[in-house]
Amino acid sequence: SFCTLLVLDQAEMPSVSTWATHALLKARFVVLVFWVALGIAMAFFVMRFISSTSQKFVPPPGTQAHAADAAIATYFPGRVHQALYSVFVTYEPPVNATTTDVVAVPTVKGFFAALVDRLRPLAPPNTIIADYYNLTRDNITVLAAKLVSPNQRAMILNFDAPVPFVDDAALDFGAQVQDAANSLAGPVLGNATLLAPAGLERQNLYAGVTGLPVFVRTVVETVKKDMALADAIVMPIAILVMGLAVSSLRLLILPVATIGLSLSVSFGLMYFVATHIRVSSTAPSLMMSLCTAMSIDYNLFLLSRYVEEVRAGVRGPQVVATVLATAGHTIVVSGLTLMLACLGLVAFPMNMLRSFGIGCSLSIGAAMLASLTFGPALLLTFPTFFEAAALPWSHYLPFLRRLRASRGGGAGSAGSAGRRSVSNDYVIVTT
Repeated sequence: SFCTLLVLDQAEMPSVSTWATHALLKARFVVLVFWVALGIAMAFFVMRFISSTSQKFVPPPGTQAHAADAAIATYFPGRVHQALYSVFVTYEPPVNATTTDVVAVPTVKGFFAALVDRLRPLAPPNTIIADYYNLTRDNITVLAAKLVSPNQRAMILNFDAPVPFVDDAALDFGAQVQDAANSLAGPVLGNATLLAPAGLERQNLYAGVTGLPVFVRTVVETVKKDMALADAIVMPIAILVMGLAVSSLRLLILPVATIGLSLSVSFGLMYFVATHIRVSSTAPSLMMSLCTAMSIDYNLFLLSRYVEEVRAGVRGPQVVATVLATAGHTIVVSGLTLMLACLGLVAFPMNMLRSFGIGCSLSIGAAMLASLTFGPALLLTFPTFFEAAALPWSHYLPFLRRLRASRGGGAGSAGSAGRRSVSNDYVIVTT
């Protein structure tokens, strides 16, 4: 019976793997339920963790960057925390144009006025709006002239907000500036899309939005899209390569499940870390890559040895014990080494590097533990299902030949005997 106690040759099998296999055999259902429940519970905090990351960089005390920030704050109060947004319009007058100055184009004046009216209530408190037309109306012509290019073909509208340009408030307002400019560029400037010069050719106008908050937001969104695209391409290829290595689609259940569990657990735990230290917005992408890579790597070790042992004739718990004693030992040494190396980043006095170290170590640890406990527990719970998948196709050739022969055999007792033989063979193959 499968549930009988595991008996191993102690001279050949280390005692640790024997004990681990006994423990997994007895508590395999508990292990599976624990991992599934933990994965579901931690999934609740995954998006919260991603939302709690930050692009803000605070120089550690004692560094030159910290001293420079302190000096700027002393001599220029209020300029340390600043987010500048600039909406610009360029104008290329046609040959028969009545004016060559961008400030004299009525649609540009209406565009800027509509932007100011829409964004003023949305801007952070104490935001300074530098508009050429308002400054000119108030006879502040010296400052107004600074907003127009020397050739009078381009001008800008500035929103100067007293908030750090990487704060959520600054990034959110940057998105509002872009949305407002996009929605108003068409109706006011001539049915055009922002940052699309071809749409404004009829009036020779081109509008755009720039500034550090807009740049940071664009970079973050682009990185997220690129990482998602990379994972969408790399993960299927990695799974395919692993499937070819173990020659079984059924065994791929283990690495796919391990990837999901390690992602959920590591991201969920990092949410609680993010409540105490500032976590870089780059950390989730790095953690996702590590969870995917380590889960596939560790499961490749386990399943390659598992397939080798099953094809050698080993069955039942002995297969898992051998796998844990060989591939499992390699995984433990590799995982602990990588975790200690990543935790070395915690020694640096920078929250960005600390968040990288903690996040990477949690990703590696989750992948290692899931591979060493959830995977083997699944193999012990459904031994026939996975052992049959590990056998080569040639193993079933005799059965298929007898099945074909029985269908073409004679009638009477010979046919009945053939059918009984096939039936018995089928039972042997599937149990």
